[in-house]
Amino acid sequence: MKPFRPSLLSNSGGILRAPCFIIFSVAAGRVVVFLSDFGPDSLYVGQVKGVLAGIPVLDLCHDIPPEDVRAGAYALFTSWKYFPSGSIFLAVIDPGVGTARKALAASWNGYFFVAPDNGLLSPFMEGDFRAVELAVPAEASPTFHARDVFAPAARRLALGESLENLGQPCPSPVYCAFFSPRETADGIRGRVILRDRFGNLITNVPAAMLEGKNFAVMAGGKEIFPARTYGDVEPGKPLAVIGSGGFLELSVRDGDAGEALSLSVGDIVEVIWKKI
Repeated sequence: MKPFRPSLLSNSGGILRAPCFIIFSVAAGRVVVFLSDFGPDSLYVGQVKGVLAGIPVLDLCHDIPPEDVRAGAYALFTSWKYFPSGSIFLAVIDPGVGTARKALAASWNGYFFVAPDNGLLSPFMEGDFRAVELAVPAEASPTFHARDVFAPAARRLALGESLENLGQPCPSPVYCAFFSPRETADGIRGRVILRDRFGNLITNVPAAMLEGKNFAVMAGGKEIFPARTYGDVEPGKPLAVIGSGGFLELSVRDGDAGEALSLSVGDIVEVIWKKI
């Protein structure tokens, strides 16, 4: 008896057709920048790149916390400016994969985005932002739209196809106010939106709201004062610093702020204005 071998034409586990590559000309400046929560050593990352074979692909990050759309939005919002105009951000943090949530391709300020319609693109929904809804092929795996829906759309954009050719206009994509802290009578109420691998707690309070202000931060039952950088305080001491992404962060020199302050993603931080 011959051993079982799945057909390359089978759709039982998603799209298994054998690839046929033709040399195309990539549009000037249109590299694909890939962001996901798949994990850096994931098979899924490799399969998506297989769909994009022949297209320049740069990995932004693949260790976004699983299904954390807010962390993915932060990564996009703080990174786009470091890539050339025309870049295509293939961003897949997609807890709603296979459901009625829409699949989007979008443009903003000379950049392109391909992502699920779950708020991931919220930071860019202003100015000349435009989005179209991508069709989901019948043969697409309901658990892997990154490979079967988003990557093919990113490939088409990289080869110079227009956004309008990819789908019908989507006038009201999902918007989430991830980076909208609330001003109070004596300061700002924000939240922790991300804990990085060093234990720094990144908040949704942008540096622009703190310019020219004297302030302290109340978090974890402690009053924390601002510093320019980590070395400005003694080892083990907490500090409030404007991180490289342009947002207020809480840190502990040579330590883990999350553990030291007993704070997690979603917890409230209070910025209090101080008189000179």
